[in-house]
Amino acid sequence: MATIINFTPNTANYLIIKNNEIANEIRHINGMNTIVLHNDGQTCESYGISAEIIHDICRTSITYSGDIATTDFPSTTLDIYLPKLIVKGYKIVVLDK
Repeated sequence: MATIINFTPNTANYLIIKNNEIANEIRHINGMNTIVLHNDGQTCESYGISAEIIHDICRTSITYSGDIATTDFPSTTLDIYLPKLIVKGYKIVVLDK
């Protein structure tokens, strides 16, 4: 049985910012052409610049929390989206939750 956790807006923003910081560290190590995805088995999420790149190339929906972009899509579509991103020259890092 899944547990649903409701975060306050401040906690949700903090978590998005932390995820964005992790993504920035990975890009610093691997290069700016690295996209970071967070995969929980059902949904892939991305934040910040990675979200904007995915949105532009794969036409996923995008939302903003303040200045931070967020996009998500079903994990089952990874086989469709990853090749599109790789062809454009991006490296993909998938962080399983």
